[in-house]
Amino acid sequence: GLQKRAQMKLTEIETKIADLQVIAGTFRAAIDAGCDDLTACAASECCPLPFAELDRGAHL
Repeated sequence: GLQKRAQMKLTEIETKIADLQVIAGTFRAAIDAGCDDLTACAASECCPLPFAELDRGAHL
């Protein structure tokens, strides 16, 4: 019924919000690190953007 669908939708929305909070934190870290060139940042070990993690996840 309505209660079950509403609870499922709420869970879905809360999951999306949590994901967006992680993304926002990553962008804050990039801003704080002074990143101004995506290519240069991605090649740096101190890059706060998770390029390496995303690449590994794509091959699993």
